[in-house]
Parts: sequence; structure tokens; C-alpha cells
Amino acid sequence: MFEKDDEDILKTENLIWDNLVEGSNEMDYELISKHFSKKMLEDADESNLKRQWETNDVLSSLSTRREYLGSLRRGRFVTILWKQLSFRVQGDYLARLVPGTEDEEVKIFGATIT
Repeated sequence: MFEKDDEDILKTENLIWDNLVEGSNEMDYELISKHFSKKMLEDADESNLKRQWETNDVLSSLSTRREYLGSLRRGRFVTILWKQLSFRVQGDYLARLVPGTEDEEVKIFGATIT
């Protein structure tokens, strides 16, 4: 993944981020976690995400509109940054996705909205 340019990375990662947005908006753990790495599954278990959904309105109201800000390459990971919007909460939010390869599949090693 590290050797790909931004355009190639975004072809895959936009689809994965769309999946995360849909899963988060529906508060559907199975959908949101289907691309999680093993470590991410441990760190973001279902009870943890349910608590986040209950306390953060942004996480269940993510717009499908976003603006690509750039990518950061570090070690074996690429971090993708977007300006993310909510359809319920005003303001701009920073979306961060850290994809990588695990067992020869693209998996999510980190994902945040701040």
C-alpha cells in the first residue's frame, strides 16, 4: 500500500470510509467493524463503540460529503485525512483513516473523527 500514489489509495479507502460512515450512522457494529484489523477489533469492541455513539452525536450523523486533505506516509502505514461533516452537528471535523495490510487483505488499523 505504501508504494501506491494517493489516487490509487483513495480508490479503495473511499469505499472503506463510506462503509464506516454507514455503519456508524446506523450504529451497526458488524458493518463498521468488517474491515478492522485484529488489533482494531480488540481496541474498538462493540461496547466501546456503543458508548461512543451514546455520547457523541457526530458519530451517528456523518455526512457522506467530505473533502480529501492529504495522506501521510509513516513506516508501513499511510494515514488518510479528510475534512468530514455531520448532518446534525455544525462544524468541520478531521477524519483519519489508517489502512494497512493484514493476511494479504486491506484492513483498518486506526479510524477517528475529531
